[in-house]
Amino acid sequence: MPRKCWAFLVGVNEYLDYAPLRHCVDDVRALERLLDAIGYVPVCLHDRMDPRSEPYPSRNNIETELEILLEKVTEDDLLLVYFACHGVRTADGKPMLVVSETRKRKLGNTAISIVDYLEPTIRASSAKQKVLMLDACFVGTGRGERDPADYLRRVSDLTSGFEILSASTERQEALESSELQHGIFCHFLLKGIAGAAAMQPEAPTVVMLSMLRNYMRAEIDEYTTRNGNFIQIPQHRSEGDAGDFMLADYSRNSPPDLDQVFSSDRNEATTTVSLQGRGISPELEGRSASQIVECLWSLDCEPQCQAVRAGTPRSRRAVAFVVQAKDSRIQHWLVKRLVHQIPNVANARVFPFNVPTHPMGKRGGGVGELWLDLAEKLKCKSEPSAVIEALIQTYQSQPIIVAMYGWSPRLMKLQEQILEQFWRPLIEMVGGMEQQPLRSRCILFLAEGQPITTAIPKSAVAPIRLDPLAAITHEHVQQWMDCDEVYSLLKQFLPDAELSTLIDQEVAGWSTDPASVIEEICYIFELDNGIADIEVEWRLAG
Repeated sequence: MPRKCWAFLVGVNEYLDYAPLRHCVDDVRALERLLDAIGYVPVCLHDRMDPRSEPYPSRNNIETELEILLEKVTEDDLLLVYFACHGVRTADGKPMLVVSETRKRKLGNTAISIVDYLEPTIRASSAKQKVLMLDACFVGTGRGERDPADYLRRVSDLTSGFEILSASTERQEALESSELQHGIFCHFLLKGIAGAAAMQPEAPTVVMLSMLRNYMRAEIDEYTTRNGNFIQIPQHRSEGDAGDFMLADYSRNSPPDLDQVFSSDRNEATTTVSLQGRGISPELEGRSASQIVECLWSLDCEPQCQAVRAGTPRSRRAVAFVVQAKDSRIQHWLVKRLVHQIPNVANARVFPFNVPTHPMGKRGGGVGELWLDLAEKLKCKSEPSAVIEALIQTYQSQPIIVAMYGWSPRLMKLQEQILEQFWRPLIEMVGGMEQQPLRSRCILFLAEGQPITTAIPKSAVAPIRLDPLAAITHEHVQQWMDCDEVYSLLKQFLPDAELSTLIDQEVAGWSTDPASVIEEICYIFELDNGIADIEVEWRLAG
């Protein structure tokens, strides 16, 4: 570990010109307890303190206290800075952190600028290793074989640099949860540092920054998908030496008790989950995200679209499809594109699942976890027959779409079980109805990252396997850019000469990987976070 670990924590619940937040102070107080327990020296500012005191999070106090702390930091130390508050962007797109006295009409003078103040101040500090974490909306970060613990310690000792983590992209909200009584980002940050992000969570030795990033991204995706299919994708950017930072070392001491870390600020548990954002949504200047997404629908998926149209005649009320795309984001994009090919599903009840991070896809999980999740969503008993009956009742008034993402060979047995134990009885019930609803359908999508060969014989229950979306050719991209609708949109971003060079020459040097192609297109449309900036537009909402 570094010679000394410092933490500067700021949480703001109450504002002059902005709606109050509920759990920012809970976040920083819990993080203060956790970090103090594992050897950090924390400085915590929040607005449950006396407004006349130095720990109150006014802009002047925050800047003064941060600069005082930085005077104590030495070159062998680690510095962690964490903000939980509202985030906004100025008219020219600069990300700002809203503090207690920030005024909307004087944003530049009363909020904290990330680019002009916070980043350069932290970057100029003496600390060898610097981590900035921003649990605020619409901030983003810009573009941006497991080793044994003793090796990781040596890597960490040799590493220097500046790592910035944000709770979401510049166009997404950073959500706080009534169920967790914390911001979602902070909840999984606390669990990750306390050992859940380690290589062996049941007996953690070290928690590296890279482990924490991977853990938080997976857990936040699973939680937001399960509780309304909201999109919140943590971002990070690295500066300095390539390497990794050690955030916690449990080789000599056990991790702290998370119940004690959480307990001091928690109220009675709530039975419902509500999610609130930490910011005010910026508009896409000069263009609409939905307009860009509409253009992307016409990229190279026509063979798959034709197969879905052929597989969903009016007479076929229940059908399953297997789609394959290596990148999970492309799986979501492809499934929604295919849904658009099916008539009369605009008002469908959608049940999305990210299988690898869902309890059914984890060790000890299985189909039983699917029944539990569906029972909660349908407000019915968790017995399979009760869930199927509730789905049939839903089917009588609206279409049903079940979309399961992230299948891999490791999960082959689970896929077989779901087809037999969930899908077969459901479609048999649909097929056995004496009178079919006028326009309802029941559709299952199984999205694979790698092909899975199931043992299900060809029958009504067997899914239709579509061609993999493995590549988008240069020729198709050029044809796509040259069509009237796309060309007119591209002209808003590039002059004619540059656009011509792009289509005729530059595209030929692109990768044909679908995710890489769409990332390149996003950057042309000045979406600095690439796919992350529009991913919310192409996910099926549950």
